[in-house]
Amino acid sequence: MKIKILNKSHLQLIAIIAMVIDHTAEFAPSLSIYYGMRFIGRMTIVIMSYFVAEGYYKTNDVNKYIIRMAIFAAVSQVPFYLNSHVLDMPHDILHLLAGMYGSRNVIFTLLIGLCLLAILKSEGNVFLKILAFIAAWRLVLPADWKYFCLLWVLAFGLLYGNKKRQMQAAALIVILRVIVVAMPVISAFVVYYLPSASFSSMFAFVARHINSGRPTYARLYFALAQFGGLMALPILMMYNGKKGNAPRLGFYIFYPAHLLLLFFVKLFVY
Repeated sequence: MKIKILNKSHLQLIAIIAMVIDHTAEFAPSLSIYYGMRFIGRMTIVIMSYFVAEGYYKTNDVNKYIIRMAIFAAVSQVPFYLNSHVLDMPHDILHLLAGMYGSRNVIFTLLIGLCLLAILKSEGNVFLKILAFIAAWRLVLPADWKYFCLLWVLAFGLLYGNKKRQMQAAALIVILRVIVVAMPVISAFVVYYLPSASFSSMFAFVARHINSGRPTYARLYFALAQFGGLMALPILMMYNGKKGNAPRLGFYIFYPAHLLLLFFVKLFVY
């Protein structure tokens, strides 16, 4: 795609709109609209990961960049927790006060991705880089978007300068996401609907331990909604490398602010 008409501000605005659509999907009047909104929302994490990797190469001071993201990850944690656990109040407010968050927000995941990218691009020992990768993978397991976000940041960062390869790698990670989300559906389908004689006992054993519930259309639709991440790729191909006029920290301020607003809306509605 040779049309380069979008700057960073445009792409951040697209990511913000997609994120709001995704986070307000639970208010959708029907399931078809709900999954359509989730489909659109999948674009956000891909665009965010791209600009974290882009920021690594364009920042004047990587350490300050990491510290800045760490501050916003910390600031965003309480709004993220409140918005995610509004239906569990007031019981989970005690967990909040005790620091038992259970999960981390997406800026934390992006932060870990940025730190790992910086380590892998450094002149350090290969063994230490492998340990850093394992540690980063473990740290993001309880975080929003888990290792998928980590992989997108690395794909965009390690393949920086080759837009075609970046997009190919990002597309493969989207497909991986679809497969991982669909695995419970596939395994449940195998266990409940296919003749056990057609498969080895080992396969049936694995299938039962992936998921023992019945396959539902909801699970299948959510897996298919992950393909929405592919929508970000042609948009990123139109990026012209310019900053635009949006506030530099606009996205990082908007993220916790809109989560807090959504919390109060849900508190009122529920």
